[in-house]
Amino acid sequence: MNATLMQQLNSGKDQKRVGQWKLLMIFAVALVPLVVAAVMYFAKIGLPVGTTNHGLLILPPLTEEDHGLIVRGSEIPQVLQIDGRRKWLILILGQMPSENPIEPCNEACREALYLARQVNVALGKDADRVGRMLLSTVPVTLPQTDSALLQQTLTEQAYQHLSARMHEARQSLNPWEILIMDPFGNIMMHYPGKIDGRGVLDDLRRLLKVSKIG
Repeated sequence: MNATLMQQLNSGKDQKRVGQWKLLMIFAVALVPLVVAAVMYFAKIGLPVGTTNHGLLILPPLTEEDHGLIVRGSEIPQVLQIDGRRKWLILILGQMPSENPIEPCNEACREALYLARQVNVALGKDADRVGRMLLSTVPVTLPQTDSALLQQTLTEQAYQHLSARMHEARQSLNPWEILIMDPFGNIMMHYPGKIDGRGVLDDLRRLLKVSKIG
């Protein structure tokens, strides 16, 4: 093999290496900002006051296989938008199996249902993108004036299954708290304790603004 051919081969290898490095640099330039943004968002580092989420992110989100809730758009028209796409869902947690079922919807129940409805209405033009569902182990007589409110009565086993999945995400469930489900059926945010309607509204507005789904 003469010297000229060797030089051509080495030159070709060098060009290939340069091309590979250029490709890696292009990927790095595109990927690094996404990684940094994700770290800042989830770790809440360097974000301006008022721009972080009010609810607790569930990481990873609970899929339909994880939580076992039956929310199929083809069977429940109220979870579909006018254009047929699935809605985001505000899930209101009702009574736990250990609670006294004598009063299925007490003052806390009525307040939670009212706040969830007010949040939905306050979304304005985006209200059709969001639905509401009450999850409870005890059937509750829902207000006749609120036909958009759905109810799913869970067995004790189903409720315990959901609670166990949340425990794995290092969060616990209590009555009259709120969960957010995306249009794919993933439960991805939790509002523990007393409901902060303004916080739920702010988070939903942000999600609907940046989301291309639902």
